[in-house]
Amino acid sequence: SKYISKLEKETNQSNLKLVDDEINYLKTNISKIEKIIINNSNSPSLSEWTNSIKEAKIILSNLDNFDDIKNSNQNLESLINKQAQIELAKKQDEENKKQIKNDANKIMADLKDYLKEYLTSPQIAPSLLEQIKTLETAIKSDDSNKMKTQSQVAKKYIELEILAPIKKAEEDKRIAEEKRI
Repeated sequence: SKYISKLEKETNQSNLKLVDDEINYLKTNISKIEKIIINNSNSPSLSEWTNSIKEAKIILSNLDNFDDIKNSNQNLESLINKQAQIELAKKQDEENKKQIKNDANKIMADLKDYLKEYLTSPQIAPSLLEQIKTLETAIKSDDSNKMKTQSQVAKKYIELEILAPIKKAEEDKRIAEEKRI
């Protein structure tokens, strides 16, 4: 009957659209992986990417099994997502490293300001110079761990060797004034 024929035709069109969409999606995913390869030509995942593209292109040229097309798409999607996660982690590491370096440079500026203040102090100037040299070396190394560790050491130095004596002197002065009154 006409109704059944029309229904079959609509179903076939719907299925064809599904297959077309999946094929187009596979082409898109192949392009994405090709871009990843171009941008990451030294990656340890290079052979995995190239093999996956080869397989996808074979499936694309044969087009004899819809499940193969879907599986290939899922495989490529997985690779694309994995690479996106790697790139996100790299970006976060770079931002973290930038922040650590900024913090180290701020502490370096503080140390240099204190050096100006204590340049004539034989007790503090040499150790301040040592802190500056050590922190400079850490910053030049561009190693996040060294910068972070040395920044913490320098902060502790500032607290113990510079700020603590100032606070103690202020406290002693306050106590002396209270006794005087």
